[in-house]
Amino acid sequence: MATYAKLPLLSKGPAQPDKPSSLKVGLYMVAWIVSSNITILFNKWLLDTAGFKYPILLVTWHLIFATVVTQILAHTTTYLDSRHDLPNNWDFFLTTVLPIGIVSSGSLVASNFVYLYLSVAVIQMLKAASPVSVLLVSWIFGVVNPTLEKILNILVIAVGVAVASAGTVEFSAIGFFFQMGGLAFEAVRVVMTQVMLNGEGLKMDAMVGLYYYAPIVAVLNLLVAFVIEVPHFDMEDFNRVGFPMLFLNAAVAFTLNFTSMVLIGKTSGLVMSLSGIFKNILLVICSVLIWHVTITPIQLFGYSVTLCALVYYSLGREKLREGYEASLNWVSGVATNNGVSIRTRKVTTSMHSLFAKITGPKRVKIRIKPDYDYVFLTGYGPEAQGQYLRGKLLLFVPEKQHVQSVHLKFTSRMWLGDHAAPTEQATKWQQREQTIHSWSPFRTVDHPSKNVLNGKEYEWPFELFIKGNQDETFKGCNRCSITYLLEASTEPQDVRSFTPIRIIRTPAFSSYELMDPSSVHGKWSTKAEYNISVRHRAIALGGLIPIDAQVCASSKIAKARFYLREIHTVDDVFEGQRVVTEWPLDVKKESELQSWQQCLHLPLAVRSCSPDLSMHGVKISHTLHFEVTFVTDGITTEEEISMPIHLFISPELPVNGWGIFVQNQDITSKEVKDVLAEGIRVPPRYCDVELSLEGYGLPVGTPPPAYSEC
Repeated sequence: MATYAKLPLLSKGPAQPDKPSSLKVGLYMVAWIVSSNITILFNKWLLDTAGFKYPILLVTWHLIFATVVTQILAHTTTYLDSRHDLPNNWDFFLTTVLPIGIVSSGSLVASNFVYLYLSVAVIQMLKAASPVSVLLVSWIFGVVNPTLEKILNILVIAVGVAVASAGTVEFSAIGFFFQMGGLAFEAVRVVMTQVMLNGEGLKMDAMVGLYYYAPIVAVLNLLVAFVIEVPHFDMEDFNRVGFPMLFLNAAVAFTLNFTSMVLIGKTSGLVMSLSGIFKNILLVICSVLIWHVTITPIQLFGYSVTLCALVYYSLGREKLREGYEASLNWVSGVATNNGVSIRTRKVTTSMHSLFAKITGPKRVKIRIKPDYDYVFLTGYGPEAQGQYLRGKLLLFVPEKQHVQSVHLKFTSRMWLGDHAAPTEQATKWQQREQTIHSWSPFRTVDHPSKNVLNGKEYEWPFELFIKGNQDETFKGCNRCSITYLLEASTEPQDVRSFTPIRIIRTPAFSSYELMDPSSVHGKWSTKAEYNISVRHRAIALGGLIPIDAQVCASSKIAKARFYLREIHTVDDVFEGQRVVTEWPLDVKKESELQSWQQCLHLPLAVRSCSPDLSMHGVKISHTLHFEVTFVTDGITTEEEISMPIHLFISPELPVNGWGIFVQNQDITSKEVKDVLAEGIRVPPRYCDVELSLEGYGLPVGTPPPAYSEC
């Protein structure tokens, strides 16, 4: 077995990236706005003014260029290393990448065709309807249940877009059809990405998305182009534009994807949304200046209504209110310092009151802020070690309102259904709810408070020692689970809030049998010899499996792979299995000795792969399988061996109360890769995560969804 160099333990977490300064954020925004606007204007110029009227071929060329560049970047830089966190198998390609690629193709084709029929200004006005299409598709897919406020907000956007469209002087029904089709395809793409990737705990930034989708979409678009555009293609159009101009156009389009990745990575999606609104306004202005597009007063009014609704949609009432109040306070302070008349300050106060009436009164809010929303228990049985759960309880009380006390408790809920039942309706359920600890009421009387905007804020610390024999959190399937909650409520208003807490059990340092290497060797019926070894049986969930495999065979090896199988048993009367993921291996041609030494990446989603456990008759275990396909005299045979491994949640890659991996380090870096490959040698460590929901309602009589941590 190959040796791995031991690295020193991580005594503390890696340095967190510094928050970018306002200047850097501004530069990121400018870079994205400029690259986006240049790309759109460049495409419009090529397709309309320059006469290269082949939108499908143009976007296909962009994708071919992106395919080549992303392949180069993947093999020469670290920009695309996050692709290793995604599954690498045909199932992921066929069920996730290909469907998203198909709708991406439709979005790109429709969005580029529209440049032949509508001006840039009108296109940007119609694109403002994007939130409408995304919300509708999300509702159809069952991803969201929109509130009445959001529906009204979306209707205002739709009305504004309709007014802007009706006021267009040179309206094209074909262009309008293509633009609406592009928005529909894009909405489906966004929702499919949310469901298929984010729903599985997977992340794919813009560059990695190009790496996966560009080749697929390029092939699909090329097939469409062969039917629609290639039969009518004229080389004169190509010669008139020239290859250097097309190359520059593709480079600019690729730069847009890079700057969008940087902007989201360094700031947030909200910053990008607000920057997009400003970008669209600039595009409308540029369209008027370059192509002398006529903007009617009706268009201007409709687009203004849409932009206002978009700002409200992006920020929400609370953020707008806070920003407005902060502005008023600043104006009031400046007025006071400069001796402005009392009348001016009265006007400011009146505006403040009017805005408060419009946006509604402030509400009582509770926030539960655990220092860490997960607790690690070490070991098993009577020697298991517990851990403290600590945090703060925050209460905001608006002016002219009163709260007597806040009640806090730590509860558990266990669901256990009959796994042998043929249907969900026939399942008999056992449900147990238990209050593990209830704190004495946190009273506001005589407790110090802090004056904040429009009210007071109270703060109380809390702590609870979680004993080592406490059951760990698990959700093995849709018929068994144990979950924990910190629940808070106020008296007398009964405002509620909760935060899920995950209790994690990790092997003790004395679990030598889990730290020992695991290996198998022998000979198959095909007379092929094999030697497979794993550095240690204990593997960190979401981490890496360091393997060393050799196969010596006289027969030809057609393919080889590792795959991970998860076995789920209940009371020894039910057994279910699933293949978690697979790792195809590269096979050398014309070589009797095949060897592989690498690290296999486990999925970064708890719903895709559960940790090992055994409690209340429920058991989850895993086996690592090695499968080889031989070809002898034209006859294909498959041989396979397996070895048990133990998956656990490592303190180096913890899972929070919501079932999401807390990645406070880049696991694609070499240092952390090696540390995770070291297995359970890493010491417990926590990181600060704040997650809280308010006004919750717990489901009654409904079990949690299958393999879901939400």
